[in-house]
Amino acid sequence: MTNRVPALAVFLSAFLTIALAASLLGCAGPTATPIPTLRPTPTPTPTPLPDPSSILVRAADQLTSDPYLEFDLEHSVGSTPLATGLNLAAAEGVANLPDRFRLVLDMEASGTVLRLDVIVVGEQAFMTNLFSGAWETVLKEQIPFRFDFVTESVSNLLAGMDDLTLLGDWELEGQPTYFIRGAGPTGALTQLIPGALPDSTIRVELWVNKADGRLRQVQLTGPLVAGDLPDTVRVVRLKALERAPKIEAPEVGAVAEEN
Repeated sequence: MTNRVPALAVFLSAFLTIALAASLLGCAGPTATPIPTLRPTPTPTPTPLPDPSSILVRAADQLTSDPYLEFDLEHSVGSTPLATGLNLAAAEGVANLPDRFRLVLDMEASGTVLRLDVIVVGEQAFMTNLFSGAWETVLKEQIPFRFDFVTESVSNLLAGMDDLTLLGDWELEGQPTYFIRGAGPTGALTQLIPGALPDSTIRVELWVNKADGRLRQVQLTGPLVAGDLPDTVRVVRLKALERAPKIEAPEVGAVAEEN
């Protein structure tokens, strides 16, 4: 009898311990599933548009560093008066700057289309006779369109522009370009186009290649020389060439070859 009491006490103590533990677990309830923390989706930061003035600075630098150029000018509206009854309709040419270039000028006189070829090699200048087509020596000052000043004149135009607006991207001849609009000083073009108004402004639209920063096209809207129509539109296209174009002095008196 004496040995059974301690055994019973041990049993009761163990039973109470188990019962108390079970009671505590029952009060705690089921284990709660943690709620995941929700993270807001980040809003992408828009890519800021470049400063149009910095685009033009780069374009001017590229232009002055390209010695081999191809060039053409056309009028979407109007033409450029060169003399009484003589207007420039279009021009195209190539250059090995600073002192070699060849131009072909298409002009209009009393409804007749006239062609004038020009070659400059250093200090020598040659121009075809409007009637015979034969090469003649002339002074540089007699050339109606001075392509040897193209990079300097266009660079001055870019440097003098204000009210610049980057209108966005534009695909030009399959290449992505920046499309920029502003106002430019006509006086910047007096060397390129003798007779350009010295103290006026003109609406300018520019297309600059996004990949290499080169100026590809310029559109000038408004009067540039005296006698221009108010809505005259000129489009100038520039293209850098990889190799020097062949430009040699022609034989005086020989008839210019058709291109």
